[in-house]
Amino acid sequence: MKQYLTNRQISLLLFAVIVGYEIVNLPKNIVESAGTGGWITLIINTLFFMFMAYVITYIQYNNENKILYEYTRDLYGKYISTIITTLYILYFMLIVSLILRMYSEVLRLVFLNKTPIWATLFVFYFIAMFAVSKKLHAIGRLAEIYSLIVIIGYLFIIGIMLTKAKLINVQPFFESSQVKKYLKSTFNLIFPFLGIEAVFFIPLNKKNNTNIFKHTILTILGIGILYIIIFESVLSIGGIENIINQKTIVFQTLRGLDVYKLETLRRLDGLYLMFSTMNLFTSICVFVYGTTNLINEVLPKIKTKYILLTVTIAQYIISLLPRSVMEVESGIKMTSKLGIICGIVIPLIIFITMQVKKNEKV
Repeated sequence: MKQYLTNRQISLLLFAVIVGYEIVNLPKNIVESAGTGGWITLIINTLFFMFMAYVITYIQYNNENKILYEYTRDLYGKYISTIITTLYILYFMLIVSLILRMYSEVLRLVFLNKTPIWATLFVFYFIAMFAVSKKLHAIGRLAEIYSLIVIIGYLFIIGIMLTKAKLINVQPFFESSQVKKYLKSTFNLIFPFLGIEAVFFIPLNKKNNTNIFKHTILTILGIGILYIIIFESVLSIGGIENIINQKTIVFQTLRGLDVYKLETLRRLDGLYLMFSTMNLFTSICVFVYGTTNLINEVLPKIKTKYILLTVTIAQYIISLLPRSVMEVESGIKMTSKLGIICGIVIPLIIFITMQVKKNEKV
């Protein structure tokens, strides 16, 4: 029996999935690609992914009560559908494994100096497996609680950061001679917007999800605005040179701020780490659930609990495979290319196919 989520749960779940670990280096990536005019690139990407949110939501909404494998099998046949679904399974497994490994490296560097990576990863995966075993409703409720806390927390941190802002650091806002550069950099900043494809394993019901288009599109808009504010906040505090010369720039910027008036809350880097951990954990649960669910559709005879256990163990092993942070970063870059296929190319192909078949019936 399929489980359904409310529109609010889906929106908050998408926030957790999209606003992941990559936000910690987002300002650095933007500055390297587009300079101080990076906000223009973010606006372009936000508008494009609002369109992609419509496309993916349209596909899911018009294949009521179904997920990816079921309706692609009706559209293209079992063989092609299995290939498409396998690509998504591979993508979800790799991206979770690599991002969680990278986040564990940051935790070890900053707080857990004596804790081995394998132990940190084990705790994350064990708790995630337990949460996923409680099915989609539990993940939806988790997203409602965690994502709301994270959003409020991020807004609080950004508000404090803006009090330390220096307007001169964000200038020039726009250079007409750099328009070509702004457009070219859109491709380099696709990865922070990927995640809307998670809707493919969330069945939608036209009765319960009537306004889902508005919710998914506005979620992408809100994320785009959040990215712009974070970028401008970090840039206004440190300037371009400081951003380019550091890794995990958001964390480093917060670590350099000491707000005495906040007393026990003066360590903003600790607060940020807490909120980002909550967000990351939610996204892990979502992707592990999605991977398990898709495999279960392809192999219905295998019990879900065995698939979940196998997926968790496989992801744990993948997380341990890279021998260095550089290998992890390289793996994430390679996986992001697969993300473009899963988050943009395949959805557009399915959308076009549905339109063609719809016109054939008329």
